[in-house]
Amino acid sequence: LNRMAGDLSSLEAMKDDFVTTVSHELRSPMAAVEGYAALLSSESGLTPRGAANLDKIAKNMARLRSLVESILDLSRMAAGSLPVASRPTALAPLVAETAALFAEAMRARDVGLRVDLPSNLPSALGDPVRVRQMVTNLLDNAIKYNRRGGHVLVVGRRDGRFVELSVDDQGPGIPEADREAVFSKFRRLPQSDPELAAVKGVGLGLPISRGLARVMGGDVLVSESDGGGSRFVLRLPAEATP
Repeated sequence: LNRMAGDLSSLEAMKDDFVTTVSHELRSPMAAVEGYAALLSSESGLTPRGAANLDKIAKNMARLRSLVESILDLSRMAAGSLPVASRPTALAPLVAETAALFAEAMRARDVGLRVDLPSNLPSALGDPVRVRQMVTNLLDNAIKYNRRGGHVLVVGRRDGRFVELSVDDQGPGIPEADREAVFSKFRRLPQSDPELAAVKGVGLGLPISRGLARVMGGDVLVSESDGGGSRFVLRLPAEATP
């Protein structure tokens, strides 16, 4: 059993190393494709169909770049080499700016948003860019997996040495037995609703968010929301207040 466990561990390490290497090597050809697409799009005489096709190329390259960067982030976190700053980060303006990015997606699904952050909520200690990345992931999931006409509720509070940001949705929720599984790489839970089953993604947003939070001394937790949907809580160290 020990030998089998060792073999499985070695295979897992080889797989991770292979994926990381391939992801890294993809960056140069991706940059070339993006560059040529931008060059072509700036030329005159493009037909409407040609311009539309170039726009599709640009959008899909952006998705591919996001996937590659996510895989590399996971690799750096596993190696303990992900650069993360630590400074006070005000959550209220960050949440407002991030939510504005999803205005069109919320309109498309008729999803509302309510934000309840107390005025005396302390700043979180962390990397502002990475905190924004985590909030983006949580809001994105709450909107995509919500029911049509549902709401997303974002609440902030202090809990001892930590500041917490909870994101509730009114979707189908996650069975208790599967809640930790959503933090596994490339793991997506089956959905009975055809519309939710068609949601695009590869299952990296939550593993990355939890990994980033833990690097900063916090965590991402999941439970059931009051309305039966999902509640994800981003927990980060709070700035010391006098």
